Amino acid sequence: MKNMGKRIASKRIEKHLTQEQLGEKLNPPVTRQSISRWEKGNTGDIKRSYIEQMARIFNVDPVWILGYEDSSEVSLTYEAPGKESVRLIADHKPIMGQTSKMVELYNLVIAIKPENMDIAIKLLKTLV
Repeated sequence: MKNMGKRIASKRIEKHLTQEQLGEKLNPPVTRQSISRWEKGNTGDIKRSYIEQMARIFNVDPVWILGYEDSSEVSLTYEAPGKESVRLIADHKPIMGQTSKMVELYNLVIAIKPENMDIAIKLLKTLV
């Protein structure tokens, strides 16, 4: 599995964009230095919105940018202190123009507040 930074760099080069040009295409724009850091593997500070925007720019699934191979299923495990782990498996192939199910699940999971975790776990278990 290639890492996220290498995937960003390879697609940027494939699209004949400089780091500065890619940064200018993002909203809000980011610096060339930020793109350089991401490409070197320092990807912990990339906002979801930037991943989604780069996926559109590169014409790829956001899940691919995250480093997953091209498979029909992707799993996500959510762990919260003192709570039972929840493992979600989703078909990540998006219908053209729609957000992938994996991105939707990821957005849902990270939006859960700790005080609602018990309810969310029960709901997620009924969905998967």
